[in-house]
Amino acid sequence: MFADDLNLCFHLPVDTSLTISRDLQRDINTLVSTAASWGLKFAPNKCVHLCFKRGQDLDAGLYTLDGNPITRATSHKDLGVLIDVKLRFHPHIRQTVAKAGDLCCYQPTEVNCVPHSNLYEIIVNL
Repeated sequence: MFADDLNLCFHLPVDTSLTISRDLQRDINTLVSTAASWGLKFAPNKCVHLCFKRGQDLDAGLYTLDGNPITRATSHKDLGVLIDVKLRFHPHIRQTVAKAGDLCCYQPTEVNCVPHSNLYEIIVNL
């Protein structure tokens, strides 16, 4: 059995990234050992870490999960919502609209050719 959809979060009160990196790695190690005692595993290839910080980029260092490096990502889908490091919803909205368009066989180039009222009727009739 695998552990799924788990998030660890840390708040940086001041620029103490070295302390936070060490504490976060300690918590990851504790999480792995606790999960193992419950018979749960993590899939390191499905694990990522994102760093959110105003202004300059946070040098988060390298984290490992049971000896395997955890990939640093700039965005990740969590419970169906695409989250990026700038906490914007634009990528999620673009992806959702594109997926909805694919389901409706809708091509963005057709928008200029179809009046809005007809486009509404086409979508409603689908």
